[in-house]
Amino acid sequence: MDATPLEAPPFTQQQAVGAFVGEVDATAGTVSFTPLSSAAASSSEGASFAVYGDQNVLVRLFATNVTSVPVAGNPGLTEWSYNVGIQNLLPHAIGANQNAAAPSDTLGAFVFFISGPTVTAPVPCGGCSVQIFNQHGSASITTVARQPYFYWKERVAPAGSAGDQTVTQPRWIFRGSAAVTNFRFLVLVNAAWPPNAETRWKVDYRPDSTPNVGSEPVWKTLPFGNGGSGAITGGRLRITANAFSSLFYLRNDSIGLTQDAYVEGRMLPVTTSNTNPEALLGFAIPTKLIIAGFGRTRGGFIDQNGAFVAGTTFNWTFPAAGATIRLRKFGNQRAEVWWIRPTSTDTLLRSVNFTALPANPFSPLTHTVFGGSRLASATVGRWDWEYVVGEIGATQP
Repeated sequence: MDATPLEAPPFTQQQAVGAFVGEVDATAGTVSFTPLSSAAASSSEGASFAVYGDQNVLVRLFATNVTSVPVAGNPGLTEWSYNVGIQNLLPHAIGANQNAAAPSDTLGAFVFFISGPTVTAPVPCGGCSVQIFNQHGSASITTVARQPYFYWKERVAPAGSAGDQTVTQPRWIFRGSAAVTNFRFLVLVNAAWPPNAETRWKVDYRPDSTPNVGSEPVWKTLPFGNGGSGAITGGRLRITANAFSSLFYLRNDSIGLTQDAYVEGRMLPVTTSNTNPEALLGFAIPTKLIIAGFGRTRGGFIDQNGAFVAGTTFNWTFPAAGATIRLRKFGNQRAEVWWIRPTSTDTLLRSVNFTALPANPFSPLTHTVFGGSRLASATVGRWDWEYVVGEIGATQP
């Protein structure tokens, strides 16, 4: 592709953000990052943290160890690579939704590619192109199409203090036509800010890999009994729970007792019972378990044994084509389970007072949780998950 003007993506929601351009000059062996003042963009999937990109104002990206070499065995291709770090220029830390110097969870920082790479020299360069070769993952940030990103699982200290740069500097690798000497791209930086700099924090899982392997921030697995397995099948996460066992995915999230929160998932029953809780979604906070469970014809809140809590259940046939479920935590007042219906009115399935929810005997930490259970069955159970999204500081998107 030949050189074309590099423009910011169109504004699609309420949050305008900065952006900057990365320029690679293979001849000079340099990489630079400069502001793109006309940038306007918005964050959607997995990017409700503060998004910014004003180079040398809020954050600085820097590159070291720049190289360009022929690709072994393919003389028509060149590989360009360099290490990238982030320096925080803000008066508060970034990368965590807590003010503590050693928070219990780290949401980290992302750099998203929202345009390019675009060949800028030589011009013309017929048939030339450059591609990102080793991105950490992809997510929909400014477009419906998924966009590549690099991720730092770090809390970066306030500007001017020890630790105001990332410790890790991942190597960015690009590959493209050997004739290319220069290319550029547009990126956004995305990182959590602590209170009072930010009031809402979002984490989004889309199954391009299992949550405990390729997702950022990573989820942990928690098996009970013989556990189970997770696998990507047709763009969905299939959770298989073994007989008399269960498998949870959980991540540390700082959800306060009086803080609002929600978690939403779209799931489809594959092999399940009618009345036992087998698809599970919710929160575990130090004092309470706030986890909804579903069978094919019944739902409700569950206790530490994976059983329905008396007085919290409801009869409801889970649609064979799947359904979107949202669990909403209203501070320490109540929890609600909703059936989200894009083409119809959303349905409240159950509302439960906080005092009726079971105690959490497991951990002093807080977690967002989803998974599959087969604790009451001698055969395996399977549910497919299309996504899971959670947000702290709000009861709905």
